[in-house]
Amino acid sequence: MPNSKFSAINPERFKMQIKDELRGDTGIISLKGKLMGTPETENLHDEVRSLLNQGAKKVVLDMGGLTWLNSTGVGSIMRSYTSVMNNGGILSLANLSEKVQNLFFVTQLIRILKVYNSVEEAIQSHESE
Repeated sequence: MPNSKFSAINPERFKMQIKDELRGDTGIISLKGKLMGTPETENLHDEVRSLLNQGAKKVVLDMGGLTWLNSTGVGSIMRSYTSVMNNGGILSLANLSEKVQNLFFVTQLIRILKVYNSVEEAIQSHESE
């Protein structure tokens, strides 16, 4: 039997965890892991729609636990942004790692999306709008 240099892939390490919270009219979605494809991207958009259906007008994506995203993940965030804007709301990002922030800078999406250092900073900014 030949020696295999490949180890079994642990699918758990690729899963993204999503947690949401509603504070008044602000929905907070905390992401942990990698946002790189289905079903994670669909789950994110479902969470955004759910918060909108519960009355959220402002949505903050807490990306502090996000380790990476690819073009599919970026597309999901933009799709979520469009859904929130079409409902007359605001979507912003908080706690971006340097690597993720650089991705938004290179793609110039940093000009479209509001980015904050913390969830609290984003919420305070929303209150003044």
